Amino acid sequence: MSTPIRKVALVGASGHLGPHLLSALTSSPTFTTTVITRHSSSALFPPSTTIHRVPDDYPYSELVHAFRGHDAVILSLNHLAEKCAATNFYGIDPTAKTATIWGDGSTRFSSSTYAGIAQAVVSILENPVRTKNQTVYISSFEFSLNELLDAYKTIFGDEGWKVEYKEIDSGIEEARQKIGAEDFMTRMKAIGRLALLSTIKPGLGGNFVESGISWNEELGMEREDLVEVLRRVLGR
Repeated sequence: MSTPIRKVALVGASGHLGPHLLSALTSSPTFTTTVITRHSSSALFPPSTTIHRVPDDYPYSELVHAFRGHDAVILSLNHLAEKCAATNFYGIDPTAKTATIWGDGSTRFSSSTYAGIAQAVVSILENPVRTKNQTVYISSFEFSLNELLDAYKTIFGDEGWKVEYKEIDSGIEEARQKIGAEDFMTRMKAIGRLALLSTIKPGLGGNFVESGISWNEELGMEREDLVEVLRRVLGR
């Protein structure tokens, strides 16, 4: 019989995703959560938060001490759906009303919100036997670039858009050539472009539900509405 997870250490509780994880964990009566953060961090947490500070270079011995007594450790790295929408990652600029659509724009792919990821993490920790040693794929919704553009049009109006269609394979090749660029931002944009195009390229498994690998049902994931999420992210 598996020992239930009760004490959780959270590394990366600030930033974009971290606060959502912290809120979901502390809202559950199941867990006692400790935030692990750097001495120099100026991040603010709710008054009731248990905080353990470690040196900025994260020495091994200090981490061992910080993690001792916990049943699980969560390392929070930044996530994407809301951040991507806010930074025109998908190639859609609602202010200029311009859009780049890769391929025919009809390939649907999976994406998750911060709240969706936080919900999944809590469900995983509450049911560790089912997810032990598994790669867990979850999503808040599936959409295509055409559907995403339609969602933007719902919010910003249907008139005046300039839409350009580009080939996925040529975009991949162009991004590959720029990955070795000296300029940091050029490299980062190329990496982001590769991530997007490999997600929407047909046959590469970007749609977790269609590929049959989604854990949404088992984890009780709540589906979200694309237009509502965009309105929230864009303040509309």
